[in-house]
Amino acid sequence: MERMRPDDHFMVALETDATPMHIGALLLLEIPEAKRPTCADQIRAHLLERLKYTPLLRVLREAPDGCDSDAWFSVSEEKGHKCIHLHTSDTPLDDAALQEFTAVNAMQRIDLSGPPFEIHILDNVTEDRVALYVKVHHCMTCLLYTSDAAD
Repeated sequence: MERMRPDDHFMVALETDATPMHIGALLLLEIPEAKRPTCADQIRAHLLERLKYTPLLRVLREAPDGCDSDAWFSVSEEKGHKCIHLHTSDTPLDDAALQEFTAVNAMQRIDLSGPPFEIHILDNVTEDRVALYVKVHHCMTCLLYTSDAAD
């Protein structure tokens, strides 16, 4: 268990459906055509393997009756695996479809009853690309940048 910092708690308290409090990034990777059939699965497998070395495998629990700061509790790797989504498509997504996917997902809140992140791997983007849309709740940012968080 690790107590949440007050400034991180503030990010959870301010969140609404109109103001999701996460940080997102869209990564576009150019993949040679010969490697594209297995690339998305390889990326997902690599992320799943590395997940245990991050502070992302935790869930937030509220203190009873608001008597203390909320706290982070560790969870199993399987719970984290559910946060990494593979989206397959027979038709390549063009930039407009990719922007639409990102816009819709950017406004969806992360469910803090589970790990505070999501990763979406889109396997078929035009111009021989694969896309990763990564979002992490803002309340995790201090944990991600502290030296002892990965211990």
